[in-house]
Amino acid sequence: IVPELIEKFFQKPLQPGHPVSLKCVAKGTPKPQISWYLDETPVVRTGRIIVADFVNTDGAVVSYVNISNVQVEDGGNYECVARNGAGTAAYVERVDVYGLPFVRPFRNITVVAKKTMIVHCHVAGYPIDSIHWEKDSRRLPFNHRQKVHNNGTLQIRNLDDKEDEGVYTCVARNNRSQSARAYFYANVK
Repeated sequence: IVPELIEKFFQKPLQPGHPVSLKCVAKGTPKPQISWYLDETPVVRTGRIIVADFVNTDGAVVSYVNISNVQVEDGGNYECVARNGAGTAAYVERVDVYGLPFVRPFRNITVVAKKTMIVHCHVAGYPIDSIHWEKDSRRLPFNHRQKVHNNGTLQIRNLDDKEDEGVYTCVARNNRSQSARAYFYANVK
């Protein structure tokens, strides 16, 4: 039986330093495995972060992410994914932590000319007023192939090896003009 998420977490903005517990409960046959992701990257156990699960008396899998002392960089899109041989169920919820803007670091990438490049800028800090992209210090979009979405996603169609290769920077800013940035190099083959 395909997994079903029967309980999900909901989170209002948090003050830094407080504990937080995110919980997902899933049923399915065979029993699903639950994985957690923060901004599309697996949640890693640290001194402050514990990921644990157990099977309750109803036979459902209960999974938690417990953060003992939440920090601004713990903010982002948390996803719990329940998987078994029959299928997958997933749930995503944003967790915001009050504080200065933070942009998750990027890796440099290699993309193929004539294809489309899509890059997500994952930001934390709350509230965030705006997210924008720059290439070689010029604000995007500056041509019809470039599109910047409100959620921080950059899309460039029909990549050109000369025009589109270079350094891309994502800038997140709050309403007091405090900002954070992260960048990557796009190598177009």
